[in-house]
Amino acid sequence: MPRLSEETRLKRREDIAEAALRCFRRNGVANTSIADIIEESGLSAGSIYSHFTNKAEVVHFTAHTLLGRRAGGLLAAAEADPAGLAPGALLRTTVTDALPRDMGEILIQLWSGGISDPELASVVAGALNEARGMLMRALSTWVAAHSPRGASAQERLDRAGRLADVILSCAHGFVLRRALDPEADIDTILDDLVATVDAAAARD
Repeated sequence: MPRLSEETRLKRREDIAEAALRCFRRNGVANTSIADIIEESGLSAGSIYSHFTNKAEVVHFTAHTLLGRRAGGLLAAAEADPAGLAPGALLRTTVTDALPRDMGEILIQLWSGGISDPELASVVAGALNEARGMLMRALSTWVAAHSPRGASAQERLDRAGRLADVILSCAHGFVLRRALDPEADIDTILDDLVATVDAAAARD
């Protein structure tokens, strides 16, 4: 059997990740087995296992792939404005575009599963670190434009890191509230969180 090219191999892994994501949406992460992913993908078990050794690897790759796509969108939005996205605007874009309701619910399952599953905890920790780094990059233009004259590169980097932590924490809280409280006035909550983040940025 001919070897797959690297491009074809990556495309096959992404197809498997999309099949896994459909299973996660339908059944939940914990209730999805590797057999479910095999059936959903339409590929043979041998084909799946030639790309991933177990479900944890599929989950990790799926989370990484999805995060990368959404990071690209956020960075493009930030770069489209010469002044960069303000921290509050970046929070709004994160929870509305990068983390729509269905994706937020999958992330909640990953977070909760990581409490008792060391392998999943590693996946979650890696995704959180990538998210923080992505937010820092998206904030870099705004931070450079709103830092004191003479601020060093390290001081700007530290400020971007602090703001990324605030945005990430607010996004987590918002995603949980949106998923668990159907009666909540989500639009008003998000408006208040955006104002809170911008106020924190002004004090920084």
